[in-house]
Amino acid sequence: MTPRNNRRTTTSPATAGAEQLKERVKFLSDLEPFNGLSKLELERVARSIVERIAAAGESVLVESGVPGTELYVVHDGTLELVHKDAVVALITRGEVFGHPTLLTGRAPEFTTRARGESKLYCIPR
Repeated sequence: MTPRNNRRTTTSPATAGAEQLKERVKFLSDLEPFNGLSKLELERVARSIVERIAAAGESVLVESGVPGTELYVVHDGTLELVHKDAVVALITRGEVFGHPTLLTGRAPEFTTRARGESKLYCIPR
């Protein structure tokens, strides 16, 4: 017989989805360019997010490669911004990248490479 105090609590998919949406909205609401959006607009953006884990050393965008089709927001981790084989900057939690290639349709001018495992929020065009 199982004692009553050992009950497992589970979260329904709908509740998990609602909690995830709430967390995404909260995270984005403090960041440029999202902090000027209304709550409804933030929710719309948050619903469109596809989460991606970039492994250490993995390139997300490649200098002179295929133009980007998403805006990236670093949720966790650190990425290197590389130009002509030199690291020129680090991109960390809460920073956004990929907008120049997304807006122009041109090839990226930098490679963006995960320094360690990184969780990205990918927002489609």
